[in-house]
Amino acid sequence: MQDRKRRTKIAGHIGRERLTLKVMLRYALIQLPGTVLLVMVILLINRWWVTVPLWLGLGIVGLAILKDLVLFPLLWRSYAGGDPDDPSSMIGRRGIVIARLDPEGRVRVRGELWRAETVENDRPVEEGRHVTVIGVSGLKLYVRTDLHDNVEP
Repeated sequence: MQDRKRRTKIAGHIGRERLTLKVMLRYALIQLPGTVLLVMVILLINRWWVTVPLWLGLGIVGLAILKDLVLFPLLWRSYAGGDPDDPSSMIGRRGIVIARLDPEGRVRVRGELWRAETVENDRPVEEGRHVTVIGVSGLKLYVRTDLHDNVEP
Protein backbone atom coordinates (compact mmCIF):
# COMPACT_ATOMS: atom_id res chain seq x y z
CA MET A 1 0.00 0.00 0.00
CA GLN A 2 2.82 2.40 0.88
CA ASP A 3 4.47 1.73 -2.49
CA ARG A 4 1.27 2.57 -4.34
CA LYS A 5 0.92 5.86 -2.45
CA ARG A 6 4.52 6.73 -3.31
CA ARG A 7 4.00 6.01 -7.03
CA THR A 8 0.84 8.10 -7.02
CA LYS A 9 2.67 11.04 -5.45
CA ILE A 10 5.50 10.74 -7.95
CA ALA A 11 3.07 10.50 -10.85
CA GLY A 12 1.20 13.53 -9.51
CA HIS A 13 4.44 15.50 -9.43
CA ILE A 14 5.39 14.49 -12.95
CA GLY A 15 2.04 15.57 -14.31
CA ARG A 16 2.74 19.23 -13.48
CA GLU A 17 5.25 19.74 -16.30
CA ARG A 18 3.86 20.03 -19.81
CA LEU A 19 5.29 18.76 -23.05
CA THR A 20 5.47 21.79 -25.33
CA LEU A 21 7.08 22.65 -28.64
CA LYS A 22 9.67 24.64 -26.69
CA VAL A 23 10.69 21.53 -24.72
CA MET A 24 10.96 19.43 -27.91
CA LEU A 25 13.00 22.13 -29.63
CA ARG A 26 15.32 22.48 -26.62
CA TYR A 27 15.91 18.71 -26.57
CA ALA A 28 16.57 18.60 -30.33
CA LEU A 29 18.98 21.54 -30.22
CA ILE A 30 20.95 19.98 -27.39
CA GLN A 31 21.20 16.67 -29.30
CA LEU A 32 22.15 18.37 -32.60
CA PRO A 33 25.87 19.03 -31.87
CA GLY A 34 26.46 15.36 -31.05
CA THR A 35 24.81 14.25 -34.29
CA VAL A 36 26.77 16.80 -36.34
CA LEU A 37 30.00 15.66 -34.66
CA LEU A 38 29.17 12.05 -35.50
CA VAL A 39 28.63 12.94 -39.17
CA MET A 40 31.94 14.83 -39.24
CA VAL A 41 33.83 11.90 -37.71
CA ILE A 42 32.31 9.51 -40.26
CA LEU A 43 33.30 11.88 -43.09
CA LEU A 44 36.85 12.22 -41.73
CA ILE A 45 37.23 8.45 -41.38
CA ASN A 46 35.90 8.07 -44.92
CA ARG A 47 38.36 10.58 -46.29
CA TRP A 48 41.58 9.74 -44.41
CA TRP A 49 41.43 6.21 -43.17
CA VAL A 50 39.02 3.71 -44.68
CA THR A 51 36.11 4.05 -47.07
CA VAL A 52 32.81 3.89 -45.21
CA PRO A 53 29.92 2.70 -47.38
CA LEU A 54 27.07 5.19 -47.64
CA TRP A 55 24.55 2.71 -46.15
CA LEU A 56 26.79 2.19 -43.10
CA GLY A 57 27.31 5.93 -42.50
CA LEU A 58 23.59 6.65 -42.84
CA GLY A 59 22.81 3.65 -40.63
CA ILE A 60 25.09 4.90 -37.86
CA VAL A 61 23.60 8.41 -38.00
CA GLY A 62 20.10 6.88 -38.14
CA LEU A 63 20.82 4.84 -35.00
CA ALA A 64 22.05 7.96 -33.21
CA ILE A 65 18.83 9.78 -34.10
CA LEU A 66 16.75 6.73 -33.14
CA LYS A 67 18.53 6.68 -29.75
CA ASP A 68 17.52 10.30 -29.20
CA LEU A 69 13.91 9.54 -30.13
CA VAL A 70 13.77 6.53 -27.80
CA LEU A 71 15.25 8.45 -24.87
CA PHE A 72 13.09 11.56 -25.35
CA PRO A 73 10.03 10.20 -23.47
CA LEU A 74 12.27 9.41 -20.52
CA LEU A 75 14.18 12.70 -20.49
CA TRP A 76 11.83 15.45 -21.63
CA ARG A 77 10.89 16.48 -18.09
CA SER A 78 14.51 17.48 -17.50
CA TYR A 79 14.18 19.99 -20.31
CA ALA A 80 10.75 21.23 -19.18
CA GLY A 81 11.89 22.72 -15.88
CA GLY A 82 11.39 26.37 -15.26
CA ASP A 83 14.05 28.73 -14.03
CA PRO A 84 16.03 26.85 -11.35
CA ASP A 85 17.03 30.18 -9.80
CA ASP A 86 13.41 31.08 -9.19
CA PRO A 87 12.83 30.40 -5.49
CA SER A 88 9.06 30.56 -5.91
CA SER A 89 9.21 27.25 -7.78
CA MET A 90 9.68 25.51 -4.41
CA ILE A 91 6.75 27.21 -2.69
CA GLY A 92 3.84 24.84 -2.31
CA ARG A 93 5.98 21.73 -2.76
CA ARG A 94 5.51 18.97 -0.24
CA GLY A 95 8.27 17.12 1.55
CA ILE A 96 9.07 14.86 4.45
CA VAL A 97 11.11 15.63 7.57
CA ILE A 98 14.40 13.73 7.61
CA ALA A 99 15.94 15.34 10.72
CA ARG A 100 13.70 16.81 13.46
CA LEU A 101 12.80 20.48 12.95
CA ASP A 102 13.35 22.22 16.27
CA PRO A 103 13.02 24.84 14.72
CA GLU A 104 15.75 23.90 12.18
CA GLY A 105 16.45 20.52 10.64
CA ARG A 106 16.43 18.71 7.31
CA VAL A 107 13.63 17.87 4.87
CA ARG A 108 13.48 15.97 1.59
CA VAL A 109 11.62 17.83 -1.15
CA ARG A 110 11.48 16.52 -4.75
CA GLY A 111 14.11 13.92 -3.88
CA GLU A 112 16.63 16.47 -2.60
CA LEU A 113 17.77 17.09 0.96
CA TRP A 114 17.27 20.69 2.16
CA ARG A 115 18.01 22.66 5.30
CA ALA A 116 14.67 23.79 6.65
CA GLU A 117 13.10 25.78 9.43
CA THR A 118 9.58 25.41 10.71
CA VAL A 119 7.46 28.52 11.06
CA GLU A 120 5.65 26.85 13.96
CA ASN A 121 8.26 27.83 16.56
CA ASP A 122 6.20 26.67 19.53
CA ARG A 123 6.50 22.95 18.70
CA PRO A 124 9.08 20.80 16.92
CA VAL A 125 8.21 18.71 13.86
CA GLU A 126 9.24 15.09 14.24
CA GLU A 127 11.05 12.93 11.70
CA GLY A 128 8.78 11.30 9.09
CA ARG A 129 6.13 14.03 9.18
CA HIS A 130 4.95 15.71 5.99
CA VAL A 131 5.54 19.43 5.45
CA THR A 132 4.75 22.07 2.84
CA VAL A 133 7.22 24.73 1.71
CA ILE A 134 5.87 28.22 2.35
CA GLY A 135 9.05 30.25 1.81
CA VAL A 136 12.63 30.17 0.57
CA SER A 137 15.68 32.15 1.59
CA GLY A 138 18.88 31.16 -0.17
CA LEU A 139 19.29 27.43 0.41
CA LYS A 140 16.94 27.29 3.39
CA LEU A 141 13.27 26.34 3.13
CA TYR A 142 10.60 27.59 5.50
CA VAL A 143 7.96 24.94 6.07
CA ARG A 144 4.75 24.20 7.95
CA THR A 145 3.29 20.81 8.79
CA ASP A 146 0.67 19.18 6.59
CA LEU A 147 -2.00 18.51 9.17
CA HIS A 148 -4.23 16.36 6.94
CA ASP A 149 -1.34 14.01 6.03
CA ASN A 150 0.02 13.69 9.55
CA VAL A 151 -3.09 12.46 11.33
CA GLU A 152 -2.36 9.20 13.16
CA PRO A 153 -4.91 6.38 12.49
